[in-house]
Amino acid sequence: MDYKTSQIGWVIIGICVVVIIGLSAFLVSLSEVDPTALPAIYIMIPFFILLILLFGKLETTVSQDRIVVKFGIGLIKKTILLDEIKSIKKVKNSFWYGWGIRLTPHGWLWNIAGYEALEIEYKTDRKNFRIGCSSNEELHAAVKKRM
Repeated sequence: MDYKTSQIGWVIIGICVVVIIGLSAFLVSLSEVDPTALPAIYIMIPFFILLILLFGKLETTVSQDRIVVKFGIGLIKKTILLDEIKSIKKVKNSFWYGWGIRLTPHGWLWNIAGYEALEIEYKTDRKNFRIGCSSNEELHAAVKKRM
């Protein structure tokens, strides 16, 4: 049976919703003065909705032979074969590493909320990869069990 965990990016979603509401109110009021400003709504609002769809969630699935990590609706995803992994460890990310897709001093980080992560060290010379998660204990156990 596959292990699956998700993180919801409430901060990202909240910021985008506030921006959408604020932009809508501003552009609608501006369109009363300058009607040419109204088409900006049709560009800006879909952009922030797209951000929510692409980065509103981080889902990690561990199956018998791989780990699949995907953001939002799955257009941005990474597959890691368990055979490629040398070691794993539970880590806490620094506040400074932020959220999203980042290159940190410890390798690549995919994170959407919180600071817990699972760090993967590859057998090859590829940079380490950190997966943000709600519980690095559970993710660590699920990967370890299948390795």
